[in-house]
Amino acid sequence: MATATRTQTAIPPTATSTRTPVATAAATATGVPTSFSSSANTVPSSASAGQAVTINASVTSNAATTVLVDLEVYDPSGTKAFQQWWDDQAFTAGQQRSYSATWQLPGGSVAGSYVVRIGVFSRGWGTLYHWNGSAATFTVGAGQAATATPTSALPTSTPTPIRVTFDDLGGQDTALNGQYPSGIIDWGTSGWYLSGPWGQFTTKSVSFRNATISSATFSLITPRRLTSLQAYNGGSDAATVTLSCAGQPTTQATLAAGQMATIATNWTGVCSSVTIATTNTWWTNFDNLMLYSS
Repeated sequence: MATATRTQTAIPPTATSTRTPVATAAATATGVPTSFSSSANTVPSSASAGQAVTINASVTSNAATTVLVDLEVYDPSGTKAFQQWWDDQAFTAGQQRSYSATWQLPGGSVAGSYVVRIGVFSRGWGTLYHWNGSAATFTVGAGQAATATPTSALPTSTPTPIRVTFDDLGGQDTALNGQYPSGIIDWGTSGWYLSGPWGQFTTKSVSFRNATISSATFSLITPRRLTSLQAYNGGSDAATVTLSCAGQPTTQATLAAGQMATIATNWTGVCSSVTIATTNTWWTNFDNLMLYSS
């Protein structure tokens, strides 16, 4: 059975360190689907400011895959007014999946025509596979200020994220020091390792510098909110990943050997620094960090 091997030669404390991930069963997804289709409708189709609108969307994949489904609403000026997404959505070949989100229109909503857009990305906001820029429209008229309290899990507006992928960073299988991306994250000089493709991560990712390190911290040049990251456990045993940020609840997730998963933090505030810890040292790698300005 084929295995992946990574050899590290330049970083103390050992001159050469080799780690071989545990072979795992083939993933359900067999590749990027040839095509997706999507549609949506709203209830009601005409609403007043302060009223709730339910958006019903459907997405169909022609092949088995696991993706992120993104639902967005744009106001008459073309500004994004609402967004909700669902990561790690598994499709079988030909399957249609349905999604629903309720948006409480703010009392000061601009009157006019609103557009619903649907996107399909690889997990963790990776490659864009499908974009429907006009899945549905609905009309908003003038109204009174909303009296209902919007559901906290459904924000009315989401800033554009910064997705940190490491793919445009030169080199691999070496120390990761200093700023990357420039002006966004400072990785310091002693804790992090830039890895080439590793197990289920087919592109670059990061892990701890060596097998003696079980936690490391990166600093955010301007405080930002980490909403999620992808983690892959290349070790032979289950591993617990812990994400910490001052002022935010600690987030933990346990990954089976060979498992890749998106870990959502559910943090509501920005961080000046983030600490990542694992119970299996450098055998867990990280990729696709999603950062927001607020």
